[in-house]
Amino acid sequence: MQEEQFREYLRQRQVEELKIEEAVQAIQEYERYLSKQGRAFDSSTVDDVKEYVSHLMTMEKNSMDR
Repeated sequence: MQEEQFREYLRQRQVEELKIEEAVQAIQEYERYLSKQGRAFDSSTVDDVKEYVSHLMTMEKNSMDR
């Protein structure tokens, strides 16, 4: 993830700092998940995201806020 660029993008969209932190943390968690699967964030696919969401649901870590 290009963290600083992502943060700046969200700031330009007037996203609150707390929400920016939550978004960055969520992406970092996704990156760790991909790494354990032998994949990289930059080359992840829609199927990777779907698989991750299913994983979150199984772990009861998915919500409307996330």
